[in-house]
Amino acid sequence: LITHRDLLATLATGKSRGAMTARHIMRSQVATVGPETEVKDAIDRMLGAKYGCLPVVEHQRLVGIITEADFLKLTRSMLSIDPARNI
Repeated sequence: LITHRDLLATLATGKSRGAMTARHIMRSQVATVGPETEVKDAIDRMLGAKYGCLPVVEHQRLVGIITEADFLKLTRSMLSIDPARNI
């Protein structure tokens, strides 16, 4: 996994001179969740560890990724719900 934070950290160290591959900056030990993980649990995990994203893995295969932007979109849509119209 490579995040924008990883890229910024690499740039800050000055080790980004010349050709660089994903292997140089990627994280290989990454926390994951399964597709059946409760949304609240995924949020708690992301907040607790200060993750910006969380891969969703099933049977050792990446099936998706949850990002901070996903939760912002969810929050925005929930704020747009009109309880009087049951939408």
